[in-house]
Amino acid sequence: FGYKRHVGATAARDARAFYEKGQYAEATELFPKAVRRRQFANDIDLMLTASDAHAKIEVSNFTAASKNMGHRIEWLKRAILVDPQDGRALQERLDLSMRLGRDAGHRSAWDNMYNQTDQLIKTYPNLILAIKYRGIAQVNRMQASTTNVSEDERKQARNDLEVAINDVKFFDDAEIAVFHEVT
Repeated sequence: FGYKRHVGATAARDARAFYEKGQYAEATELFPKAVRRRQFANDIDLMLTASDAHAKIEVSNFTAASKNMGHRIEWLKRAILVDPQDGRALQERLDLSMRLGRDAGHRSAWDNMYNQTDQLIKTYPNLILAIKYRGIAQVNRMQASTTNVSEDERKQARNDLEVAINDVKFFDDAEIAVFHEVT
């Protein structure tokens, strides 16, 4: 009677409509159904909207917040897999890692950021956004480390940040300059 079967375009349309109305929990229920369809399987905009919907859901406890963060990260990872060079999902994912590492003090966030960016750079050696954040992650790993950091690791961080700061997109990026001075 009140049941509506959501598949493909219907799920995508209704998910976006719920999102636009601020009904984020309802929207998050429909996004997975939408991307199961071939026509939406590579829709980065849809994935970014799904991630954002999870970020906007108001939660009352740590468990629910952690669950939403996990869903958000999964949507971003999925979008990055579709097109790592798009940059939007990668930027958002790396910004989340920065907040987890800096604001929440999770050392593993720096390791995860380093590993993710290092993998991307192996496949896309000119992906400046990944190079920038690999350098930042490495500096934070060095600062958090209780062991000595090798000169090679220090050089890699310095080189990554120099490559990023010399790129037009990041020319006046104060964040890079701060981390570059640490190396």
